[in-house]
Amino acid sequence: MTIAVTIIGSVLAAVLLAVIYIFVRGSFALYVNALVSGARANVGLFRIAKLRLLEKVPQDQIEKIVHAVIMAGKADVFIDTKDLEAHNRAGGDIEKVVKAMIAAKEAGFPMTFSQAREIDLASERDVLDAVKMRIKPVVIDMPIRKAVAGDGIELKVHCRITLRTNIDNYLKGANQETILARVGDGVESAIGMAARHQDIIANPFFISERIMGQDRDLDKIPDIYQNSGFEVLSIDVADVDLGRNVNARLELEKAEADIATAKAQAQERRAIALEKEKEMKVRVDEMKANIKEAEALIPIAIAEVLSGKTGLIDGGTRISQEEGPAAPDE
Repeated sequence: MTIAVTIIGSVLAAVLLAVIYIFVRGSFALYVNALVSGARANVGLFRIAKLRLLEKVPQDQIEKIVHAVIMAGKADVFIDTKDLEAHNRAGGDIEKVVKAMIAAKEAGFPMTFSQAREIDLASERDVLDAVKMRIKPVVIDMPIRKAVAGDGIELKVHCRITLRTNIDNYLKGANQETILARVGDGVESAIGMAARHQDIIANPFFISERIMGQDRDLDKIPDIYQNSGFEVLSIDVADVDLGRNVNARLELEKAEADIATAKAQAQERRAIALEKEKEMKVRVDEMKANIKEAEALIPIAIAEVLSGKTGLIDGGTRISQEEGPAAPDE
């Protein structure tokens, strides 16, 4: 009986040890890895076992958390393990967050875990890329912008912008597309303020100085810096090309419009003249008819005269054909 109990106890103990070994094996290996790396102050064996046994965190996720803590510990960046666990549960990329904080520390600018976490959880934002762009600014080629100078000559300007991220305002500030739009509007405004297009060609820096706020005439902060998630370090004018002569085009269009107006007026006058011509033809026809009618009466009048029915008028005195001429006064 005693032997049977001993055997059963041994079997149960072996099963229990096997179960414990299965659950603790990975946790112990992670703990040893953290212990060797010098990050054991933030990672304990019981904490790892708790994640595995009580909180039911998958082994691969636990490994990610421990490796992130080890990576931060080696770089002397303190991050609470609980914060990493919470960020991992929220669907964040804890590896990128830790790498971003390490890169920020090495670059010499402050970045808190809260900032890195918010950027990482934001849609379409990459916290590591944001930090890299802060450390190493990027140069962006702008699309060609067109504007007309004061003398009516159009200029086509190609600019390159050097940008870096503004971590403190990265989420709430204007994005990269908005900055490019603001700079493009500034280019057009600067060209429009130039009295002559030659001024821009001779001094392209006038555009960048105007946009960057280095113009002495400006008394306020340029719009490109208002609520911006990026800092514009420089605006370089790469190329300036001549476009259309807008004044000449306007004058040509005006001349064409004047010609069209003159043609319309000439057509109107021609129509009036044709109508007048028709009226005159009608009047001529009427007069010809009257003449013919009068000509038709001539033979009748002659006949009446010859027949003696019509008197002759001489010096205002009507005499009959039977009467002779008046006797002269004695």
